[in-house]
Amino acid sequence: MRLTGLLRDGERIVGANAATEEGDTFEIHARVVVSATGVWTDSFLQMCGAQGGSRVRQAKGVHLVVRGSAIRSTSAVIA
Repeated sequence: MRLTGLLRDGERIVGANAATEEGDTFEIHARVVVSATGVWTDSFLQMCGAQGGSRVRQAKGVHLVVRGSAIRSTSAVIA
């Protein structure tokens, strides 16, 4: 689905308007709205009316999924 707008109650975001690729539209109400927009964060913040410059830069990443038993460790490093 594609975000097409935000639902507001004053300054508070209380949901979203969304559309499917086929053109069906939905109004989605929520008690809590979480932005999991990743590289689209700047576009989302503009839609929210936030001020300021670019905040998120695109980066290439790799995800590896392995069995837990394949790595004998109790710690990890995230960089």
